[in-house]
Amino acid sequence: MKPAWFAASFFGALFVAGGLLFAVYAPIFSGPPEEKADGKALYARNCAACHGATGTSLTAPDLSNDDFLVITPHGTLEAMIAQGRPGRGMPAWSEAMRPVEIRAVAAYVKEWQRSPSVELPQGRIRGDVEEGERLYASACAACHGVSGGGGSAPALNNSAFLKVASDHFIRATVINGRPGTPMRSFLGPQGLANLSHREIDSVVTYVRGWESSEGRSRRADR
Repeated sequence: MKPAWFAASFFGALFVAGGLLFAVYAPIFSGPPEEKADGKALYARNCAACHGATGTSLTAPDLSNDDFLVITPHGTLEAMIAQGRPGRGMPAWSEAMRPVEIRAVAAYVKEWQRSPSVELPQGRIRGDVEEGERLYASACAACHGVSGGGGSAPALNNSAFLKVASDHFIRATVINGRPGTPMRSFLGPQGLANLSHREIDSVVTYVRGWESSEGRSRRADR
């Protein structure tokens, strides 16, 4: 065997093998380190103390609730984490975590979803504000506060919540409730308040009204 031919064959085979090795492991090495984040570790460090190691806690909303997850797109969940709930103990994590880390936490939480996602309609719901105010006072205020500032249930008169929660997200929550929590469905004779779809639309319209400057300036319940 001629030395030149052997060298060409040997180094050629080595080059091909190296190329195959790189092709197999390229995903491991691709991307700058700052673009990688461990959602599970970030959740354990920043979220578990309030929301629980598996998303279920008595001191903060249940993040593992399937009825919540199926109507909450990944982007909406990211926004909720990033903006927090000012005045309610939930900080705006955009001030402490990079966008890639927030995406990783949201992706980790979405792994708890067990049922197919539900795509909600877009756009505003138009109901009777006066009717909604009356129904809210009788059916919602005991838990969510007279002016929506929260109590035994999350605050609804909260700028960060209203910014990321669509009308149809709020409507679906009122209709379906959060099984496993005190928040049950309010729809029909089997619901907590026997509300009709039209009445629920009025409640949603009333709650949405808090997004205005007048609503944001109202006294928060304590």
